[in-house]
Amino acid sequence: MIGLGLVSAADLVQLTAPASSTAKADLEGAVAMLTASEADAESARGAGKPRLLWASYFSQTAGAPEDLAGAAAVTGLLVARPAGLADLHFQNCVSEAERLYAEICPDEEFLPAAPNPEDVVWSNPEPEPEEPEPEDVDRIGGLEAETDAMVADADALRARLKSVQDRATAVEAVVGPTP
Repeated sequence: MIGLGLVSAADLVQLTAPASSTAKADLEGAVAMLTASEADAESARGAGKPRLLWASYFSQTAGAPEDLAGAAAVTGLLVARPAGLADLHFQNCVSEAERLYAEICPDEEFLPAAPNPEDVVWSNPEPEPEEPEPEDVDRIGGLEAETDAMVADADALRARLKSVQDRATAVEAVVGPTP
């Protein structure tokens, strides 16, 4: 695989192509078509094209490395092979992942389709209410009686307070307000 990095005033461009000779020879035509040369930049011919400020050409090996069958012959050893880097998509990576998954889980489907969310039935069963223990029932009954007694005491205190307030109002009416 061959790659090129182009830098214009506002952009960074990388070109890749399968190798037929050297990286520079393979990509010079595309670089000339996409960018303005020094001479073109000064004339009207280079108008509208970015000016090439810097370029770096390199070659990179793409594709499967040596055969790894000997390493895979070791029992229990899984070998992942690097994917080809010349492709712009990830199909090689997906194929490699599927191959490894088939080795790990031979009877399982690789990436099964997810169910339609509308078809999923969500159930949250209500827990059965627990029967109270007999001693809890007695204790609850005692608490209810205590609560009733407290409410009666509070009512009696309210009535007494009301009576005191009524007497204070009557005294104030006879004596007048206190300074």
